[in-house]
Amino acid sequence: MRSTLQREIILNTIRKMHHHATAEEVYAAIHQQHPTISKATVYRNLQRFAQQGELVPLQLEGDATRYDRRLFQHYHFVCRACNAIYDVDMAPLADINQQVQEQFGFSVDQHDIVFKGICPTCAKTPD
Repeated sequence: MRSTLQREIILNTIRKMHHHATAEEVYAAIHQQHPTISKATVYRNLQRFAQQGELVPLQLEGDATRYDRRLFQHYHFVCRACNAIYDVDMAPLADINQQVQEQFGFSVDQHDIVFKGICPTCAKTPD
């Protein structure tokens, strides 16, 4: 199996996943149908896709890097109860970069915001 075919399989697999998958989760999904693709190949290619802007790496405190297939700027919500990660589809805060630059002198070109709390599903679950 050529490297370009492996890369295509890896990218197609993560694009079909409907959550913010870790490299381990991507490898497990691929390994079922393509057991000859190594874990190292999956990890290396996910990093390469992130460097090339084909995936967005999402690094949350105390968690493995997750990969987001949605390339446009958006925010995330992490449930403290079930640890699920949700996309928050709202317009990015347009002037926040400029505010930080004006107030603190940093040259900001992007920002990430992660909301934390309890998701609606967990909120409905009795203790």
